[in-house]
Amino acid sequence: MEEQNKRFFADKPDEATLSPEMREHYEKFERMIQEHTDKFNKKMREHSEHFKAKFAELLEQQKNAQFPGR
Repeated sequence: MEEQNKRFFADKPDEATLSPEMREHYEKFERMIQEHTDKFNKKMREHSEHFKAKFAELLEQQKNAQFPGR
């Protein structure tokens, strides 16, 4: 996703050549991309934390099953 964002922003024409309408369009689109990226990154962090906790729990269960009483 970050790579796609970089490509989009790299392809943006020079603002001096843009009409006010197109400049507004690009600004709106950039805000939308940034908001989406922020939401995506937040969700991925939440999922990552959840899966790390779940993995630790399953690892503990497996250890207890293999070595009962430890």
